[in-house]
Amino acid sequence: MVTLTFYVMNLPKVQQKPVIMLKKFMCPKRIYTLVLLVTIAVKIAVRALPIFKDDMAEILQKMIDADVLVLASPVYFYSIDAQLKAVIDRTVARWLEVKNKEFYYITTMADNEKSSADTTLACFRGYADCVEGAVEKGTVVAGGVYEKGEIKNHPAMKLAYQMGKNV
Repeated sequence: MVTLTFYVMNLPKVQQKPVIMLKKFMCPKRIYTLVLLVTIAVKIAVRALPIFKDDMAEILQKMIDADVLVLASPVYFYSIDAQLKAVIDRTVARWLEVKNKEFYYITTMADNEKSSADTTLACFRGYADCVEGAVEKGTVVAGGVYEKGEIKNHPAMKLAYQMGKNV
C-alpha cells in the first residue's frame, strides 16, 4: 500500500530552515509520496466583494485525500507562521472531510530551549484535535538555528530523515 503524504509548508523562500528539514523528511519516500510544497500568497481581487483567487481549493482536496499530513513552520513569537495558520483556518470550509490522518510536526527556532516550541506544537495539535481520527506520529524541533545554513548539520536533520523514512 502506498501512503499518500501531503506536506504543508508555507514559506516563500525555499532555503528557509523548515523547508530544508522538510526536504530531509521527504528524502526516503520521494518516489512513493505526493510531494507538494505549498507557498500561499493570498491574492485578493480588488472588487466590490473580495474574492480569493489562490490554490486553496486544490490544497484542501489534497489534504482530504492524504493519509499523512506533515505540518512545518518556524517558531514565530511562540507560534506558527501566519501563512500556515491561514491554510489551517481555511480548511474550515470542509473540516469534517479532513479525517483519519497521521500527523507529523516539524519546527525550527533560534532559541535552544526546547520548551520554547511548546506553544507552536500546541498550535499544530490544536488543529489535529479538530480532525476526527487524527494520530500524532512524530515531532522534530530544531533549536538554535537562526543564521542561514545552521540547519544543515543540525542533529534534527537526521531525526527528520528517519521520521520520513518510516512514513
